[in-house]
Amino acid sequence: MKKRLILMLAVVAMTMAVMAPVSAHGLNKTALENRGWSCFDNSGDGGAGNHCSRAPIGEYLDGGSGGLFLFVFNGGEGDSLLGVEFLRFTSRDLTQRRCNSDESWSELAPGLYACHRWLPGRAPA
Repeated sequence: MKKRLILMLAVVAMTMAVMAPVSAHGLNKTALENRGWSCFDNSGDGGAGNHCSRAPIGEYLDGGSGGLFLFVFNGGEGDSLLGVEFLRFTSRDLTQRRCNSDESWSELAPGLYACHRWLPGRAPA
């Protein structure tokens, strides 16, 4: 229970710390790519859109461990911030656990879970 609370507080704190400067400075996908971030668009596969992370997503997925923070922008050529996503590899089933106040963890692949935190009114349909 204590570990769960610490994880939830860490996700909330990370989200709040990142979202304040993002909205204040107009951060977008293009700016992140110009800073060397790795971005990919999964909107063609039914995903939320452009996801950007400091580490290339392929390297993270190949490693099969730990967590990864991503910014999520609308898909295609869009550059509007929708929210953030936290990926986590674990052997525990997280689908019945809350990852923030609105959602539960989603299983993307065996052992890989995602938690989203959307900006107000920006959750993808």
